[in-house]
Amino acid sequence: MRIDLPWPDRRLNPNARAHYMQLASVKKKAREDAALQTIANVPVDARRSLAQREGAIPVTITFCPPDNRRRDIDNMFASLKAALDGIADGLRVDDTRFEPTLRRGEPVKPGRVEVVL
Repeated sequence: MRIDLPWPDRRLNPNARAHYMQLASVKKKAREDAALQTIANVPVDARRSLAQREGAIPVTITFCPPDNRRRDIDNMFASLKAALDGIADGLRVDDTRFEPTLRRGEPVKPGRVEVVL
């Protein structure tokens, strides 16, 4: 099951110096958008199955940046925290069950993050 998310807002980067009120609204939007994408792209039976089963949920995350600039994979992953919380909300699971595998993809405009469960 694949969920395509937009490239994370630059204010979600841990090195950004965004005002906390502005950051809160950006995090909320990222979380809500990811939850809606999850509900739209993952069938009800699959969501139910993941919620009921025990143990880790393998998650492959491929970052396809909007340009060729160098980026740290750990900062890209940290920028995705709110979206991963939204995916967990959409699946009705605890996000501590996610076992992520991080990959770099080819640059695409305007950038995206591919999440495969």
